[in-house]
Amino acid sequence: MNRTRHYRQQAPRAADWSELWSRLRTLPAAVRLSALADSAARIALGGTPMNARRYSAAEAVRAVMVARSLRAVAPNVDTVQTTPVFTEAGPRGPRIAVRVHLADVLHLPLAADADQHRAAYDVLRRAYPRAQWQSDEYRYDVRAGRLHRVTPDMPADAR
Repeated sequence: MNRTRHYRQQAPRAADWSELWSRLRTLPAAVRLSALADSAARIALGGTPMNARRYSAAEAVRAVMVARSLRAVAPNVDTVQTTPVFTEAGPRGPRIAVRVHLADVLHLPLAADADQHRAAYDVLRRAYPRAQWQSDEYRYDVRAGRLHRVTPDMPADAR
C-alpha cells in the first residue's frame, strides 16, 4: 500500500513589489547588496531556492561555524579564495605557499593584514581537511557556505 501523501501543487504567489521594496528599504545597505547579489547569482545560474541542493545537518552546522569564525577574523568577508603559489628559488629550495584573498560582497579586496589572511586560511583548513590546498585553487562563499574548487580538471589526453 502506498502511504505517501499527495500534496497539492500551489500556484506561485504574485509578487507585491511595493511591499517587497518597503521591506528591503528598512534593511542596512550591506544586507541589501548581499540580497541583491544572491538574487542576481540565482538568476544567472538559472536556479531558485526550491531546486537548490539541500544541506545535510552536518553541512549546515559546519557552514554556520565557518561563517562565524570568518566573520570574527574579518567582519565584512564574503568570499575567501586560496591560490597555491609555487616558488623555485629560496633558501630552502622549491616550496609551495598558499595565497589567500579576502573579498567583500562586491568582490572587492578587503584591507586585511597577514594575520587575518593566515587566520582565514586556518579556519578553512580545519573545516575542510580533505581539500587539496597545496595543489588546487578554491573559493569559499560565506553566504552560501560552499567550498568550490576553481582549478579545472586536466583533459584525459594531457595526463
